[in-house]
Amino acid sequence: MDDFTTQGPDAMAAPADAAAADLRSLEPPSGLCELRSRVSSEELRRSLEAQGVRCFVLDLRGVPDKAALLEAWAESVDAPDWVGRNWDALEEAMRDLSWARAERYVVIVTGAAQLASADPKSWRTALDILRSAVAEWGSRGIPMLVLVRGMPPPFPGALPPGAGHGSATP
Repeated sequence: MDDFTTQGPDAMAAPADAAAADLRSLEPPSGLCELRSRVSSEELRRSLEAQGVRCFVLDLRGVPDKAALLEAWAESVDAPDWVGRNWDALEEAMRDLSWARAERYVVIVTGAAQLASADPKSWRTALDILRSAVAEWGSRGIPMLVLVRGMPPPFPGALPPGAGHGSATP
């Protein structure tokens, strides 16, 4: 079944039905993982938000470079105007998210293959920022799960299941 999948021997899968995409199906609760699902990112976002999860969809289809990535990212997290469009500002914003308080975060990244091919340095930096955000929120006891769709496995920078959150049990 091609569904929510983490990399590694402890990978877990969930039903491809959007209505069944509940919190139990997102294992590990924190980390950076590959997403394989027939459920659209928007359907998944709606389902998770209905369950109280703050979910952002970062759509990178057609994003060829750093400038376009930063703009798409700021838009995807509804960043306030005061958030700059540079790596440092973006990293700070992902560790802050004061305008989007939640007890759990999920970031769905779609269409990353083009950016990874056209501007691999920016893609690696984006993954580093996401990894840093996962670790930061995990240190606060707030799970953040980053699901990357559209990137052939293995993708660079993936965290092993459970990494990034002290109490994760894949």
